[in-house]
Amino acid sequence: TVRATADHPFATPNGEVELADLAAGDSVFRSPFRGVAHEDPAEFVVLDESDFDDADSQLVGFLKREDLLPLRSTDDAFDRLLRLVGFHTGDGAFRGKQSWFYADPEDLEAIRRDVAALGFTPSRIYERDREHEVDGTAFERTEYSVKVGAHGFKQLLVKLGAPAGPKVESDFTV
Repeated sequence: TVRATADHPFATPNGEVELADLAAGDSVFRSPFRGVAHEDPAEFVVLDESDFDDADSQLVGFLKREDLLPLRSTDDAFDRLLRLVGFHTGDGAFRGKQSWFYADPEDLEAIRRDVAALGFTPSRIYERDREHEVDGTAFERTEYSVKVGAHGFKQLLVKLGAPAGPKVESDFTV
């Protein structure tokens, strides 16, 4: 089963063919993702209290109580935060003090689990129908999202490299 837009090209024995021009039973080439072998990371401190000198002391206290400070490269929390920063950088947004994630409901459930495991409270999954127009093409879709209202969560993502402003205007690294 393949899920893609009609104009998505697929490699076939006859060259690149758009999905709209393929029929059930046509041959396509595939290259399944196999992943990489796990290696334990070198241990180092990623964030500590000095990274939050300008932050509210309540945030620092909370992060320490939740074992998020100091944050080490070998911590389970760091793995979760890396996933969240990466996902947010691709399909997230900051709106004021809130952090929003947009995805399919299954992915949002995984995000909710990671957020909760870090000690923050994620919202329920929101659902709304949206109308869009891109380059003169109008379409509708259902949008799913989750927000985290804690400003401290946003600060943590930003300290780890999530772009705080418009992504297309920022020069960021994670």
